[in-house]
Amino acid sequence: MSTKGFNQSVPAEIAVALDLQKIVADKEYNKLTCLLNKIEVKNDGILDIEECKHEGMGAESYLTITFTDGSVIKSDIDEFWVNISTEESAMGMWQVFLLKNLWTYLPLFWHSNYEKRDYIYTQEQMTIINTKPAIGDQPIENLDYSRYDVAPRIELRGDRYVISACYWSDFEGLIRQEMQLAKNVIGEIVFLEEKKIPLFSYDCGILF
Repeated sequence: MSTKGFNQSVPAEIAVALDLQKIVADKEYNKLTCLLNKIEVKNDGILDIEECKHEGMGAESYLTITFTDGSVIKSDIDEFWVNISTEESAMGMWQVFLLKNLWTYLPLFWHSNYEKRDYIYTQEQMTIINTKPAIGDQPIENLDYSRYDVAPRIELRGDRYVISACYWSDFEGLIRQEMQLAKNVIGEIVFLEEKKIPLFSYDCGILF
């Protein structure tokens, strides 16, 4: 997929992440598999999105896999990720990371909006913080963006990939999320550890 409209000098991993954000914003979910070209769905499954229903106290959107027999599984169960495969490379594992976290910026309903994230891959994207109101002693308008290295990091440590990216949450602030991924002996993707590193703490104070 073309990265036209984005900074052509950014690394390939960032270009994919930016295009994925555009796909979600435009709701062109049929382009997912074309963009995430290192992701393979096993057993001839088809990857898609099921947007949240506006009912109850809150709802999330899900990734889905539809199989040839008509059965469907959602990304909230382990079986979904057993059916996702990728090559063991930096780009392959990066695309798994993107897919794993995609639900946080798909449509969310009511209380589920506490989980909403705006992933930030470049300094230019830090301007989203300008739209946030100052809360108490949190001087958002005076925030020095240059202090923060928000570039994604992908590192191979032994038999696992350590991947991190930054996001903004109205209820957490600026966070670097780190996830460790590997493949087990039968080639399945395993999510080993995850942690959040606060860079700038913030809480908008909104109650849903």
